[in-house]
Amino acid sequence: IQNQGLRLYCQALLKSCEMVKKAVSKANVYEEEDFSLNLGGFSFYDKLSEEEIMSSLTKLEESLQKHLKQVKTSGNGQVEGAESREGPSEGQEMRQQGTAAEGFILEQQGIPLLEAFLARIRLRRAWMGVL
Repeated sequence: IQNQGLRLYCQALLKSCEMVKKAVSKANVYEEEDFSLNLGGFSFYDKLSEEEIMSSLTKLEESLQKHLKQVKTSGNGQVEGAESREGPSEGQEMRQQGTAAEGFILEQQGIPLLEAFLARIRLRRAWMGVL
């Protein structure tokens, strides 16, 4: 996944699945037909620790909040360095920049999508905090 923010969200999703599996197996309160510990060869993302993912989710949330605020307050609805829905003009490359929020579509029409993604980041961070 090229977009850093989306990649981080997916990593957090896999890590939270791993955390649920560990909690259920430790508690030993499952029935075989309700919850299978057999992953069938699938492995969860284990390259980052829970703390690293939580820290990265917090940074992503802050970055997305800043971008959302910029989009809402900008006159033409386009943040400098953000992609447009039409894509880059001829000769212009689409590339990832330094922050996780860059690379998202940040036009006025994209505000609901950005708010929805931000809500999912917050929910994932809260969910991981509970586990």
